Amino acid sequence: RRRLFDHNRYQQLGGQVGIETKRGCAENCIFCADPVAKGNRVRLRPPLNVVQELRDLLNQGVSWFHLCDSEFNLPLSHAKEVCRAIIDGGLGDRIRWYCYSAPVPFDRELAGLMKRAGCAGVNFGVDSLCDEQLRRLKRRHDTHDVQNLARVMKEQDLNYIIDLLVGGPGETEETIRATIERARQLDIPLVGIAAGLRVYPGTPLSNAINQGTISGELFPRADCAADEPLFYLSSHLTVESLSLVNGLIGDDPRFL
Repeated sequence: RRRLFDHNRYQQLGGQVGIETKRGCAENCIFCADPVAKGNRVRLRPPLNVVQELRDLLNQGVSWFHLCDSEFNLPLSHAKEVCRAIIDGGLGDRIRWYCYSAPVPFDRELAGLMKRAGCAGVNFGVDSLCDEQLRRLKRRHDTHDVQNLARVMKEQDLNYIIDLLVGGPGETEETIRATIERARQLDIPLVGIAAGLRVYPGTPLSNAINQGTISGELFPRADCAADEPLFYLSSHLTVESLSLVNGLIGDDPRFL
């Protein structure tokens, strides 16, 4: 019952109102808490139901949204159906929205539909631009997929950012250097970088640490309180070695 809340105030204060088109994530990324928190089975909302919710909020004065699915494009067919429903409902020119998406599957048709449906930008969880590191993180994409993705986004003139995670299992200064250099080579317009992997209970990373099958450093400490954020850093790196990131980035404004 969205009318019980003053959603318009979020927009007035510079925020975005969140909407889900689905819930759950079936991916196996070792660090992610979404399958733990939302379930590892994806439950899809009927696209017309999503449009009805968008229209109701639009009538309340809200026109900027965040589609806060774990990954908007998983599955690809449902994402396209949602976009078509928004377009057919006449909302594509009246709303603007952002979303999270996986690098694959993502094609030219989806990018075009998203733009027509009012998408203003996409956040891709790329994590690394080093294939061996992506395999260790249990990601399904590789650097070639990201290259294709960058080409599609440029062709469709759709804003996007990729997010990188530095310090996962097996990460070295060499893999960090390769990732940052490839981000420049691919001319990615905006790149977010986070150092250290947040350790969420119940994730494969957390389980492997508890079982002793993954070695590395934990910060601030392994025995910290349950409600205190805990971060993992590869055994090949130290906190001091992360200064390498700042050195490689320099004054390049594309990196955050």
